Amino acid sequence: MKRCTLFIVSILLLTGSLTAQETVDLQTISMIKQEGLDRSQVLEAYNMFTNVIGPRLTGTPAFKEAADYAAERLEAWGLDNVHLESWDFGRGWTLEGLTIEMREPRYFPIIGYPEAWTPSTDGEITATPIYIGDKTAEELEALKPQLRGAIVLLTPPQTEFIKEDRLQPAATMESVPLGAPRFLRAEGPVGRRELYSFVQETGAAVLLQPTQGEHGTMFVLGRRSTTNDAVPSIIVASEHYNMIVRLLEAGMEPTVRVNLQTRYHEDDTNGYNVLAEIPGTDPELRDEVVLIGAHLDSWHSSPGGTDNADGSASTMEAMRILKAIGVQPRRTIKMALWGGEEEGLLGARAW
Repeated sequence: MKRCTLFIVSILLLTGSLTAQETVDLQTISMIKQEGLDRSQVLEAYNMFTNVIGPRLTGTPAFKEAADYAAERLEAWGLDNVHLESWDFGRGWTLEGLTIEMREPRYFPIIGYPEAWTPSTDGEITATPIYIGDKTAEELEALKPQLRGAIVLLTPPQTEFIKEDRLQPAATMESVPLGAPRFLRAEGPVGRRELYSFVQETGAAVLLQPTQGEHGTMFVLGRRSTTNDAVPSIIVASEHYNMIVRLLEAGMEPTVRVNLQTRYHEDDTNGYNVLAEIPGTDPELRDEVVLIGAHLDSWHSSPGGTDNADGSASTMEAMRILKAIGVQPRRTIKMALWGGEEEGLLGARAW
């Protein structure tokens, strides 16, 4: 809440002419603080995005529900020019059901999430997995007949883990690359790209791969270009994946049961941004825009609380507060909730 209030104060300062002689409007700042601290609605929006709607993968009914909800709230608060802007995204994807568990030599529930846009398995598969993460190209060719319809363990056990977030831009004067922390994927004798192509040719039933997190922390992404006939791919908790590999290496024959059901959404292939504004009042400056925003989408394996439901809820709350106290900025203040951020800043680029 304090960060949100300071953010709004910064916006107000930007809407005027920033000169050394300008007087700070302490009355307006006081009104902002009182409205934000005494009548906040930010948690209502945050709860709706995370707990009620949940994961908001772009192109899914859940994302559209979140966008419609945001627009409805912004309209109810009296913001101007509230609307959704659409852009071409492609088909959406949702997870309909997943069972993954070890049945022998003992029962053990396995933590896993499919990669987004992966297809369904052909029903339930119960089998001893085949481990190919340590195989050479020659050994893979010899195994090829056994892989049709098999549960395949693609890589070596995961022994390096992502334990820290990437360095934050505000924490250093050095240049910081955007995006997630660097990958620490386990690699065997054959490269990952070649392994994918090889397994696709064999007609394997499903791929299991370890996450790069530890203690059940899952890193799960996906590719919207994944084809309908691709081998279904599931990311598994590293400790569980490593355990299965070690059982195989110990001469055991663990039995794993997998059933993955997914759905593609092709009726509406649009992505959406949510836009709203407070018009500027100065005839000479109102065409200039102070833009604030956040991304509304998340991946499918999480409700996206800090990436970026909190930013979306705070952006909406900032606009609500300014409208509620009757601020009349010289420049137009516009807000945007972007879609498709996780797939490559698609919504912002489209706008």
